Amino acid sequence: MPSSLGRLLALIPSVAVFVGCSGADKARVAKLEAELQAAQVEIARLKGQQPNGKVDFAGKWDGQYVDSMKPTGNGQGVYEFGEDKDGQLTGKVSWVDKKGEKQEMKFSGERTGPDAMRIVGESGGYTYRYVGGMVRGDLMLGYTGHRGESEAHFGVSRLTRQKK
Repeated sequence: MPSSLGRLLALIPSVAVFVGCSGADKARVAKLEAELQAAQVEIARLKGQQPNGKVDFAGKWDGQYVDSMKPTGNGQGVYEFGEDKDGQLTGKVSWVDKKGEKQEMKFSGERTGPDAMRIVGESGGYTYRYVGGMVRGDLMLGYTGHRGESEAHFGVSRLTRQKK
């Protein structure tokens, strides 16, 4: 891909020369523009972005979290996201609780920017509210968990997209 992209980018100055031309030259310009657009889409895909510059959140993400209730500090979490065309997010997160038991929570939410989101879910009587976005290639999610007005905890997750 890099060599093809390099050749394509080297042709960009040539495109300007052909803009005022007709016939075969216009066809060549159209072909070069199509190749450039395809290269830009591929670059976005390799960076984990959609062609419109938005981060593609769909898929599995995993990583560490730190929670104020977990006495040992860090834990592991796996998030699975789905996103519809309107930016509505759905999915689930799984983790091992402080008793060593696997837990799972479904969530829903929305995209709040090209690389940011807000999601909400319920588990174990707690309502969890997350906000987050991309930081240096990782998905960072800050969250709070509330049960009634008197019980609360908070934490942060640092997630990396799982390889397909």
